[in-house]
Amino acid sequence: MVAGMEAGRRSAEPAVTERFVEVFRGALFTRSLGEGERVIVLHGGPGIVDHTYLLPEMDRLADVCQLVYYDQRGHGRSRGELNPDDVSIDRFVEDLGSVCDALELDVVTLLGHSWGTHLALQFATQRPERVNRLILMNTFPASSTDHARYVEYRNDLTTPLTDELRSLTSSAGFEEGDPELAAEHLRLLTSAGIKRAADASRLRLHFTRENVLRGRMIFQRFEQTLFSRPFDLLPKLARLTIPTLVIHGDHDFVPVTAAEHVAAALRGSRLVVIPECGHCAYLEAMDTVYAEVADFMRHERQNSRSTIVD
Repeated sequence: MVAGMEAGRRSAEPAVTERFVEVFRGALFTRSLGEGERVIVLHGGPGIVDHTYLLPEMDRLADVCQLVYYDQRGHGRSRGELNPDDVSIDRFVEDLGSVCDALELDVVTLLGHSWGTHLALQFATQRPERVNRLILMNTFPASSTDHARYVEYRNDLTTPLTDELRSLTSSAGFEEGDPELAAEHLRLLTSAGIKRAADASRLRLHFTRENVLRGRMIFQRFEQTLFSRPFDLLPKLARLTIPTLVIHGDHDFVPVTAAEHVAAALRGSRLVVIPECGHCAYLEAMDTVYAEVADFMRHERQNSRSTIVD
């Protein structure tokens, strides 16, 4: 593994290809680099952030596969009409399917971070025949019960930051979508789920006013629909056999139990809990992430398709 990690540091920077994928009422921005098996990267959120917060750390994985990032509907450089009715998990699953189609991929490996893991799991339960591997990093809750525990735990962790957060959110600039204030607010919130302050300061956020305002609408829409209603993906996951790597931090503001429940539901999964690491494993412990993903990809080459168990 050490040799693999060193290779990840030494490799020359690969060429980057950018393109747009046409989807219903819009087009999604994609960024690809590396060679070999293509892995679609699903960024966190939902709302405001796009794939760029994962860079440049995640690009190291281009040593072991071809990475395909894309900005989800309404995020980053993706474009088109953003109708509130299109801000739904089914539409986001359709969009992911369109990306797979554009890449001419019948089956695909998905790598999700945070909210991106939830999107990956939703796609896997709706279209299991199209997923051959899952890499879930800092797993988002897969059930209402785990989501409620996450919200409670996150609120406890952010309590010491209440005055600072209130000062930011009460300003006129914040309400108007000032990009710098929005970035400061998100960085402060995220710091509660990152073990070391130095790592939190390295979180890269690139916002525009339009991204901020659109992102807030997306976040609120999912809060009012998907996460305000009872949901439980775990029984559906238990019917799948998809080789899965689950990576979580022991100081994540999503409780480790949420990752444990996903790993226990998915047959043949491997759970890696990284010590002294929070919600941004790619930023806080990229050496470990690189080694685990490289090893997982190497040992799972023979698993070409997922199956569903009756």
